[in-house]
Amino acid sequence: MNTRQGKTAAVDAEYAALFDTHRRELIAHCYRMTGSFTDAEELAQETYLRAWRSRARFEGRASGRTWLYRIATNACLDFLKSHERRTGPHSSVAEILETEGRISPHPDHVDPAELVAWKESTSLEVMAALLDLPVRQRAVLIARDLLEFDTAETAKLLSCTPASVNSLLQRARARTRRLGADSAPHLEAADAPAIAQLVRAYLEAHDKGDVTKIVELFTADARLSMPPEDPCVGRPEIRKFYAYLLDPQNVGYWHLVETRANGAPAIVNYIAPSPNGPFTALSIDVLRVENGKISAMHCFLDASHVARFGLPVTA
Repeated sequence: MNTRQGKTAAVDAEYAALFDTHRRELIAHCYRMTGSFTDAEELAQETYLRAWRSRARFEGRASGRTWLYRIATNACLDFLKSHERRTGPHSSVAEILETEGRISPHPDHVDPAELVAWKESTSLEVMAALLDLPVRQRAVLIARDLLEFDTAETAKLLSCTPASVNSLLQRARARTRRLGADSAPHLEAADAPAIAQLVRAYLEAHDKGDVTKIVELFTADARLSMPPEDPCVGRPEIRKFYAYLLDPQNVGYWHLVETRANGAPAIVNYIAPSPNGPFTALSIDVLRVENGKISAMHCFLDASHVARFGLPVTA
């Protein structure tokens, strides 16, 4: 191997290692930009291809991570030019989640366990607020408040001026505040053991068909959303919903599996025509826990998401 070939091989190996190091966070970034985990994986792959083609031109004036984020952001912006669908105006993140069908669940297991902040910044509330923003405001808010890039880095990321960054950020922050969303990462209100106990209680009550016990696990003003269906708001509506759902004559028989999505406890629902199965995946519920109770449950009715959680489609 001559000197030139050796140098090229070294650059290729260095690039491959760089991308492998940041691949998972780039998927999370693309997910925050699009709301779709499937699109995020494809856009991360597009980022890899674009970066690979331009790897020889990377001169190290910015960090490798910043360089990859710039490529990923541009890939997302290009994608959203033809795929973005503006909706609204909305009055709250709850309203967005109850009407917006673009968001898909983000399996927590794809992120390194220690990167808690990234998981929290993909919460459904944060995702709802982000998708309500125009795409450039969204990109700036993600860069400044979630990735913690400074103004100069963000300007390079989007090929604009620092003044434009500050203007876009001001408008994005004002909009998310009006929606009642906090874009900064935050810890769950209850501690992990209490949440685990709450989820176990829900699974046991669901298995027994105990509607009263299930309703007790929700806050009085809890919201249960499942677009395109109408939401259930408050315990009386939630009671009616579960009374119908848990009657085998109405729906069938259930098998539930615990998982995690969007930095929160989640449940995969399987259904069968008889108690002996076979059970087929139906939906994924993502829970929001506040003060030891379920304050919101968001149901993703598309069973195709289940495989991305490393779970079988039949159980």
